[in-house]
Amino acid sequence: MALIRILGIVEDGAPSGPTVPENARVPVLMPRGSTLVLGVTVVNRDGSPVSLESPTVLELRVKYASRFANVVLQKTAVPSGPVGYAEFTIAADETRFVDPGRYVYDVFLTQPSGARNAVVPLSAFVITSSLVYP
Repeated sequence: MALIRILGIVEDGAPSGPTVPENARVPVLMPRGSTLVLGVTVVNRDGSPVSLESPTVLELRVKYASRFANVVLQKTAVPSGPVGYAEFTIAADETRFVDPGRYVYDVFLTQPSGARNAVVPLSAFVITSSLVYP
């Protein structure tokens, strides 16, 4: 099992704080048939953490390499640890039959007010050949 930690920034048009990077794109590389935990720390543009308690929803979508392409994999995060941190777990069985190749992913935050904002814009998600064959 691999753990990748990334920073998600609520893209709501607010000005950036001095410690918040401008680009939240992080490429992900995953062997087909392996388990990946993607840990996301979500902050506002000023750097303050975002509460991810219910009914707030953090959603990951992996798609073919196009903004409007079909979704290959979709997950909802489970908040854990400090405020603003949640994890997506992609189990080995979920990618076992996905063709190796280049995909894209994004992460969206839906808040109780109904506001829906990207926290990780479209980024590369590469699935490589299996490490262990079934």
